[in-house]
Amino acid sequence: MTLVLGLDVGSTYCKGAVVGPEGLVAVLKEPTGWDLTGVGNLVIDRLKSLTNLMVLPVAATGFGRGAVAQALIRPTEITCHARGADYLLPGIRTIIDLGGQDTKVMIVESGKVKSFQMNDKCAAGTGRFLELALNRLAIDLNSLPDNWLPSTVSLTSPCAVFAETEILGLLSKGAPRLEILKAVVESLANRAASLAGRLEPTAPAVLTGGLAETPGLTVALTRAFGVPVNNLKNGSYAGAIGAALLLGRFNQKTTSHEKTPAERGPENIIWRR
Repeated sequence: MTLVLGLDVGSTYCKGAVVGPEGLVAVLKEPTGWDLTGVGNLVIDRLKSLTNLMVLPVAATGFGRGAVAQALIRPTEITCHARGADYLLPGIRTIIDLGGQDTKVMIVESGKVKSFQMNDKCAAGTGRFLELALNRLAIDLNSLPDNWLPSTVSLTSPCAVFAETEILGLLSKGAPRLEILKAVVESLANRAASLAGRLEPTAPAVLTGGLAETPGLTVALTRAFGVPVNNLKNGSYAGAIGAALLLGRFNQKTTSHEKTPAERGPENIIWRR
């Protein structure tokens, strides 16, 4: 069986996925840190070890894809997330990727991007803002229940720096940390919806990237976008999976009674972090 390795070198994590004709074989991730080349090589070597293969063709995406010398192709994140997400859940129409450096909203059809919008100018609309808020509040994002009511407080500043000052002000007034966390998540979701603008998001809509399997976040995104936004299993690896698929050119067509490759694959994942 021919296997290929996709690498998504993000600002927070470097994700790797090995894909073959029968589906997803292995996935793992490591904190990116400062050495983009080093962490890319680390993930590649560990995946080679896990699959017992000395040689694996490599495709790289993400903001650090240029640092991966072994990469045979370096497609864009947008292309890879569309392809990877459609592989995991065929037929999706809207993808929301809340990354550490930027936020992207994509309208897709059959795994191909039809239109998109991206925010890479302000940290207040990215996962970095959420990370700062969680550190300040000393609270875990999983503290949000699957179905939660809107926050009793709000954040109004359009800037991450001033929003952090707002958070301190709310804490000094005795506002519950969970209510502040809700306000942060609502602010992030509203910014993503505003970014979508005239894209007209439609269902099925999914969340990809590092926060893809965080139920509480999709609650806020569903309210902000006006369409159901779903968590996507293995969605944090969508970019890496898409890169591998673009390199491998696997045929994803299945008959109505067959499981898709993505449905078969997770049963065979040999290691995951």
